[in-house]
This record gives sequence, C-alpha cells and structure tokens, in this order.
Amino acid sequence: MSDFDDDDEDSRVRRGKLALSNTAVLAYLWRQWMRYPVTLGSSIALTLVAVGLDLCIPWAAGHLVDTV
Repeated sequence: MSDFDDDDEDSRVRRGKLALSNTAVLAYLWRQWMRYPVTLGSSIALTLVAVGLDLCIPWAAGHLVDTV
C-alpha cells in the first residue's frame, strides 16, 4: 500500500507540481542577495579581479621566458 503512495508522489514531482520553477529559484536568490548588497558587489568585484589576474598569467609567463 505504501508503494502506491510513493509512486503517486514521484509522478507529481515529474509533472512539476512539487518542483520550483527556474524563475522562482532565481527570484529567491535575488531576494537573498539583495539583503547583502555590499557582499554581492564585493564578490562580483573580486571575481572580476581574479579573472583578470588569471588572464595575465600567460602574458607574465611569456615575459619570464623571454627574460631567461
């Protein structure tokens, strides 16, 4: 008897009645991040700095090889 109930719940999940939509998840994330705008801005800025430094590594390695 419990197998029947489990199957019913699985089928509802597959049809999307229990799952959240992508927009609902994104709205939730946006609301949570907007509670800490300085942290969000700092995270974005530091990520961009890290990407910039990562892109400079081949340039610096090339100059190091040229020097040696």
